[in-house]
Amino acid sequence: MSKQSLEIANPITLPCGLTLRNRLAKASLAEGWAGRDRLPHDDLIETYRLWAEGDWGVIITGNVHVDSTYLGGPEDVSLNERISRNAHIEAWGRWAAASSERGTPTLVQINHPGRQSTIGAGTKGLFGKSIAPSAIGVDLGPGLVAKAASALVFGTPREMTDFEIDDVVRRFATTAQVAEAAGFAGVEIHAAHGYLLSAFLSARSNQRTDEYGGTPRKRARIVVETIRAIRAAVSSPKFCVGIKINSVDHQSAGELKGCLEQLTEITNAGVDFLEISGGSYENPTMVSSVVSEAGVKVSASTATREAFFLDFAHAIRQTFPELLLMVTGGFRSRLGLEHAVKSGACDLVGVGRPSVVEPRLPRSIVFNPDVQDEDARLPTKSFSQATLSRWLGIKGLGGGTETSQYTPPGRAACAVADGMPAPTSSPVQRTSHTDFDLIIVGAGIAGINAAYRFQTGGGTSHHHHHSSYAIFEARDAVGGTWDLFRYPGIRSDSDIFTFAFQWNTWPKKGTMASGAEIRAYIKESAQKTGIYDKIRFRHKIVAANWESEHSRWAITTTVPGGGGGTAQPKVYYSQFVYLATGYYDYETPLSTTIPGIENFQGKVLHPQFWPKDLDYTDKDVVIIGSGATAVTMVPSMTDKAKHVTMLQRSPTYIFPLPQHGTLAQIVLFLFPRPVSHLILRAGWILQLVFMIQFCKYFPGIVRRVIKHENVKRLTAEVPWDPHFNPRYNPWEQRLCASQDGDIFAALGTGKASVVTDTISVVTEKSIKLSSGSVLHPDIIVTATGLRLSFAGGMDITVDGQHMDQSKQFLWKGTMLQDIPNLFFTIGFENASWTLGCDCAAHLTVRVMEQLRQRGLRVAVPRMSASEQETMVPKPLFSLKATYLDKVNEQLPKGGSGVWAPRTNYPVDLWKSTYGDIETNLEMK
Repeated sequence: MSKQSLEIANPITLPCGLTLRNRLAKASLAEGWAGRDRLPHDDLIETYRLWAEGDWGVIITGNVHVDSTYLGGPEDVSLNERISRNAHIEAWGRWAAASSERGTPTLVQINHPGRQSTIGAGTKGLFGKSIAPSAIGVDLGPGLVAKAASALVFGTPREMTDFEIDDVVRRFATTAQVAEAAGFAGVEIHAAHGYLLSAFLSARSNQRTDEYGGTPRKRARIVVETIRAIRAAVSSPKFCVGIKINSVDHQSAGELKGCLEQLTEITNAGVDFLEISGGSYENPTMVSSVVSEAGVKVSASTATREAFFLDFAHAIRQTFPELLLMVTGGFRSRLGLEHAVKSGACDLVGVGRPSVVEPRLPRSIVFNPDVQDEDARLPTKSFSQATLSRWLGIKGLGGGTETSQYTPPGRAACAVADGMPAPTSSPVQRTSHTDFDLIIVGAGIAGINAAYRFQTGGGTSHHHHHSSYAIFEARDAVGGTWDLFRYPGIRSDSDIFTFAFQWNTWPKKGTMASGAEIRAYIKESAQKTGIYDKIRFRHKIVAANWESEHSRWAITTTVPGGGGGTAQPKVYYSQFVYLATGYYDYETPLSTTIPGIENFQGKVLHPQFWPKDLDYTDKDVVIIGSGATAVTMVPSMTDKAKHVTMLQRSPTYIFPLPQHGTLAQIVLFLFPRPVSHLILRAGWILQLVFMIQFCKYFPGIVRRVIKHENVKRLTAEVPWDPHFNPRYNPWEQRLCASQDGDIFAALGTGKASVVTDTISVVTEKSIKLSSGSVLHPDIIVTATGLRLSFAGGMDITVDGQHMDQSKQFLWKGTMLQDIPNLFFTIGFENASWTLGCDCAAHLTVRVMEQLRQRGLRVAVPRMSASEQETMVPKPLFSLKATYLDKVNEQLPKGGSGVWAPRTNYPVDLWKSTYGDIETNLEMK
């Protein structure tokens, strides 16, 4: 039969004005092939490019869910309101362009799974209920095993509220609007296969008595509202709106009558075509071994016509002669396709499973004049319900699970069914499934910076707009250290121009910033870049195990949602993990040995856990310590406290730092804020590098300069020696910065003092010192350091084997030896923390991009046998401090070469951004 004589080869124009070149539709298939952020995976887009080569009359995509909270499967494409509209349009636009390369219009099948949203799929979580018109679960059969399977796979849904119904309608309209903007020719509303809209239409699953249930017309109300909302949302009158309904729900006389009433309402709302399909988990007609149930009228010609649903189509045709009908299912030959259209039963025929085996089917077989009718068969295999499920009484869909074994040449199969996927598995069994490409642990300054570098490609041309990531934050807010620490006077201990992000201008003029200002700045930075929406608060990671078999991390977390407000466990999978956790314990302070401290009857506080409601008005406060925290707290507490004493065992170098330096004010006056920010940042970096080197080679000169600055601010009652005369050279321990010399000013008021001595014992009401002096505090503050907690205390394993990070070396200051795809951020000991974090973020993005370009998945630092024998371990922190000695005992080690610790920001930034990333890094 020549193409010219085939009715199915003739074009057809839909009511909206869209013309199809022929009557063959590539039907919707269960794909489950989402990529990042629920956007279409690149491989899925390439598969549609193959279908485009087939010259189909129309291509209908697989399910695109309208709400990422409820998914039919864990890898379904979905509208994701967590990402921007532009991100959707860009990704969907590539999909639409690929599918329509040869002029074939493509429709997006839009859907809400309703009660058939499998447990664990979507963001509702393991214990979140799916939604349905009524609280009726999916019936997989009468047996106990079948009921148990239904409970395990789907659970019991909850009845939707009116607000939720309105929200679903809105989401359908929004999805259609995005599809139009992306370049798709229209949408097909999925109201079949037991999904949400189908459940509303069916009296079996919709037992409501309000305006959305009770009668056939009321049960169709949500569908009618959806159609009208879509029509109102899209801009072009040529935008196609079709709908797919079940045949199996309407085959008895009463059901058919109700269906026709519903279709009257639906057609009046304005649909361009009706697709007739069938099968749901409760009535799997599509399984070839399932026979018709009693009371259902089926003509003898149905089987010979090769379409499961032609009888139903004939009934609809008689009532709605002008309605364009599409029948999908069971067509296996050119003559079968032709007869379905020529008989008048339908106008379009949908082909599903054979299109997976042969994506160019119209060109290569159906309309190929060199293929004779007897040879023009549509390739596929038959399917029977699995024996085990049949014995156990579990209903199953035939939909074509066998088709997953067939793939278009050079491509992975993306689809399996004319109908629905098996409920317990993804259509494509990709064992390397991940929820995210990257999980960043911690929403402090390091985590937010890493997210920015990742989503912008680290400042290179390689952007990661189509890569997914999430930030897991154990707390309720961004900020990390700056959200946790709330002690009086908390501020940056270095200049803010190098502490702030390079990519977001610091908005204020001062050299140093308060904790509240920094906290607000971090949040604003996250919000303006879209990073804030990627943060999952109260997600505490307790363990991370690398699965070599699947090349991914299994991340065990505790998340909100348990009974009584408790947390519940949940496992996420990610290809990469970035630790932005800092190096100290957020939950437990450093235990300091202070003789008799347990005897003290007043308050003993740690700055890390400062009480919100503490009133220290007219109190005598003793702050034990001489580091940055103590130097900050002393002047900040003198306004309310009766007296504040800094009790130190040994002094530290304190250098007055002007809050509004003359040079900085000139730069800020002359240049716009973004330019002045970069100038001041560069100036502080160069000044810091120079200062460190000068201290190293000329410590005596630096010591005299610091002494001069101290002495001119001290009163006669406060001698420089012993209180400000350290036993070490400058930068052997970190210098403390005093904002405008505020600690010296506080000492000059008489409301603050410094004592250099050791503690003999703490009594109930006093601190006795080794010199014989006695202090009588009301409050003791132990500002003596921080307790280490590597990686936030999570247990890190590789294939279940614990990894002792204290015995491992750190590759380029970022990756741990022998641990795949794990990145660790740590700042400089002699510069702003953010600078070191930025080096780690740049290097991380480069390694990930290198893997992507090579088509590889795993990067793991390896040390050669000779290096293991000769490498001399070095501490990551070379500065001397009691608590840092304890930190170094538990942190990874530094060495030489690529294992050397970071020490110089300009050099390390260049190495991270442009240097070698292949030495000692195994990629596979």
